[in-house]
Amino acid sequence: MHFKEELEVPISVTLETVSNLLGCSKRNANFALKRLVEKNWISWQPGRGRGKTSVIKFHLFIQSMYVQVAKEKVKNGDISGSLRFVENKVKDLIEKEKYFQWLYHSFGVLSEEKNSKNVDMLRVPMVKEIGSLDPILTTCGIEAHLVKHIFDTLVVFHPVQNQIEPGLAHFWESKNNLEWTLYLRKGVLFHDGNECNAKDVLYTFQRLKNEQSIYSWMVSDIAHIDVLNNWTIRFQLSKSNLYFLHYLAAHPLSIVQKTSTFQEFLHPVGTGSFKVVQNDTDKLILQANSNYYAGRPFLDKIELWKTVENTNSVNGVRPDVFQLEKLILQKPENKEMKFHRADRLENGCKLLTFNLNIEGPQQNILFRKGMQILLKNEELIKQIDWEIYYPAYSLLPKESIIEEFNLDYKSIAKQYIKESGYSGEPIVLYCSIYHENDALLLQRVCKEIGINMIVRFIQKKNDAPYPKIVDAQLILFECLIDHDTTFSLLDVYMTEESYIRRHLSPDLVSDIEKKITSQIYGSNRERNLIEILDEIEQSLLEDYALIYLYRRKKTIQYSVGLAGIQIEPLGWVNFTKIWCLE
Repeated sequence: MHFKEELEVPISVTLETVSNLLGCSKRNANFALKRLVEKNWISWQPGRGRGKTSVIKFHLFIQSMYVQVAKEKVKNGDISGSLRFVENKVKDLIEKEKYFQWLYHSFGVLSEEKNSKNVDMLRVPMVKEIGSLDPILTTCGIEAHLVKHIFDTLVVFHPVQNQIEPGLAHFWESKNNLEWTLYLRKGVLFHDGNECNAKDVLYTFQRLKNEQSIYSWMVSDIAHIDVLNNWTIRFQLSKSNLYFLHYLAAHPLSIVQKTSTFQEFLHPVGTGSFKVVQNDTDKLILQANSNYYAGRPFLDKIELWKTVENTNSVNGVRPDVFQLEKLILQKPENKEMKFHRADRLENGCKLLTFNLNIEGPQQNILFRKGMQILLKNEELIKQIDWEIYYPAYSLLPKESIIEEFNLDYKSIAKQYIKESGYSGEPIVLYCSIYHENDALLLQRVCKEIGINMIVRFIQKKNDAPYPKIVDAQLILFECLIDHDTTFSLLDVYMTEESYIRRHLSPDLVSDIEKKITSQIYGSNRERNLIEILDEIEQSLLEDYALIYLYRRKKTIQYSVGLAGIQIEPLGWVNFTKIWCLE
């Protein structure tokens, strides 16, 4: 039996027919009908007596009911299930658009009343996996961004003043940059109420020394650590290091409790501005730390809802990319929304590294030069998005650098590739699934001049932040530079597992280490470390060891009722500074 889908029209039907349509018992059919009546989706007038017909009346079309079911899933915290349900069940484009518009307005800054108190909350959908909240295991921008809100470091880098300032340590002193003594603030509490002291600091550094971490190089120069008392700790270095405080300000050296274990980092306990109250497959929820030593955040709660990848959009609405587009103050009276705009050109860029440690066409400098000419041009940017992406000539944005664009670039590139002796053999490129579109574009462009590029995707393992990819002749990835430019660039070249360093030949790595360590540990302070790092970058470019592709211009439109919106170098908004004007 099939019902003609009409609203408010009485239809005669038996309970037996309903149970057959639902594929369940009469008892369960009765329960289902009761729930639909309670939701006011149907009216049901049961027939009296065995075999008597009943009367059903629909108040919503079936497609509208599906949308209501999907909304309920979202309200219960299952956004991924909701999106999958809509994809599978909602075929009516108008209903689908209504759903996405509703979902779109479920995110942003919301103000709700709980226990007679106003609660200001930021809710953001997340399509990218959050791998780890352990400071020494973070490998991507969102992980580092969250760690900075959950934990604190001994000192902090101030980007405007370009200097190190107090953090958990309110004062420090040094003897010849060889011995560093730091004095901790009293009364700083971990999220569980325990007071942070020098023993926690000692544990943090010992843990990084003992654990397998890509950041172990940061503590390799520490010869000895002395806890002088609960609030004073002394570091004895094996070599004089003028930049030691920059290490202490970096998020991998965020202070953790001496009782922390790996399992506890699923629900980490720090001293930061927000504390973790939920972290599961559906949501990560952070709550404001009312006892935060540097001042309580303005927002009361942050909710990151984990969504599915490759969510289809309707009329261009993609809820999972919301955080990079609009930040809305959701209020019932906000019928006509007005927006401000914040922009920031990325520190860092997407780039391609050539593996100089395995056989393949990438070993020939002419091949690498041909690839550079092919991929470093305006036409490539136009195929992505000319208004959002800009050519990258360095890891850091440098407006003074402008390279000439040759209209005959394909012919020139093809000639270099030919001179290298390349004869069409496969060259393997690896990248994260999040860079799939970029990789496929590079593959298509390379194919135009006869380069046979094979694209494979990196499978990230929980115990391997940077998986070893033995057959990767090329790696495409994004390298982001944080506020402290000096430390970030050191991290790029000194972390053994970084893709840039891993693909360099042993001779190049040795040369880079000599240049960096002679400046860090040497007595000659006439040159700035950043100048040395610039020289290293230039030498790699001259050797065509890597290709900088493009960087993104991050733009956020935000409601005029919001303030404190700042896009951080890692691409996210600083949660601590957001507040509501209205």
